[in-house]
Amino acid sequence: MSRARSKWSPSLPLFLYLALGLAFHLRIATAQSSSGDNPATNSMVTPSYFPAGSLDESKSTWLTKKLQASAEPSLLDSSDQHGGSSFRLIQYALTTKSRLQIIRLEIGRDGDGIIFTKRVSPDGKITLNKQDKVSPEQINAFLTVVKQSGFWSLPTEHEVEAVEQRQTRDAGVWFLEGFQDHTYHIAYRRNLTPGPFMDLGLYLIHNLADLHD
Repeated sequence: MSRARSKWSPSLPLFLYLALGLAFHLRIATAQSSSGDNPATNSMVTPSYFPAGSLDESKSTWLTKKLQASAEPSLLDSSDQHGGSSFRLIQYALTTKSRLQIIRLEIGRDGDGIIFTKRVSPDGKITLNKQDKVSPEQINAFLTVVKQSGFWSLPTEHEVEAVEQRQTRDAGVWFLEGFQDHTYHIAYRRNLTPGPFMDLGLYLIHNLADLHD
């Protein structure tokens, strides 16, 4: 009595080899994507703090790092989320206990606002982090100051003589950002002098953030 022999296909090992190879490459691609090794993925999740051309590359990179370290959002992204407008004052000094102070005002579609205040010590610790509501009346008063200051047409940088810069280097620098009606503007001053720029910054500090020290 003869025993039936099982059939064997010589192509079977090649099929298994190809299948295992495909599975291996798929696992590698998935791991790279989830770990952030894919540059395209990283660029999609990185917030854009400053529109192209608003600041030179060195200042944009430096300020972006400061804002990210302070857990500050992009004005462009935050305004899109709450559907309103935003303003932010960034004060950076070299000789004060609070090296970095950030005051951000977010105005909603209903006219109400929230003001966020942060202070960061020289060693990078956030020593003050608070938020307060701002009434529509306060918002209207602030927007009047914005209009009177001519903020949207203020030069991004105020040219000063090199001697003046050396004399006031430790006074630091102020940045003022605004995003309203799909319009973004930023201006900064190293040598702060009385004028529209200072008036607008001090209004945020004293009238809205209620800081007097």
